[in-house]
Amino acid sequence: MSTRRGRPVIELDGYRYYKNNRSKGRIASWFCAQGRSYLACRASLITRDNVVVTVKNTAAQHMFTTSRFGKPAIQVGKYRFNKNNRSYGPRVLWVCCRVSSGCRASITTIDDVIIKEKSTHNH
Repeated sequence: MSTRRGRPVIELDGYRYYKNNRSKGRIASWFCAQGRSYLACRASLITRDNVVVTVKNTAAQHMFTTSRFGKPAIQVGKYRFNKNNRSYGPRVLWVCCRVSSGCRASITTIDDVIIKEKSTHNH
């Protein structure tokens, strides 16, 4: 994803991260910029070969858990996401537990690290 001016940006847990201009090569550091002030958000992340490796100081904490049927789930704040049955390998799609009620919120993880979140809950 990129800004209108072509600057690379990552959106994760509802926060936007911009690539540090000094980052060169395979490993890059990113800083959070919530709103218009970079001082408001102190979170940062590190990517290696365009895959998120480390996330520090995020506001939204997530916890891996299981559903009442013993299936894998992720709890993010007050919302629970269930693992999509068709997901396999390191990349996994998680859908809101209220998907049957029309909620389109979802999370994508790679090796248990959240890389993308659509947080458009309708409940």
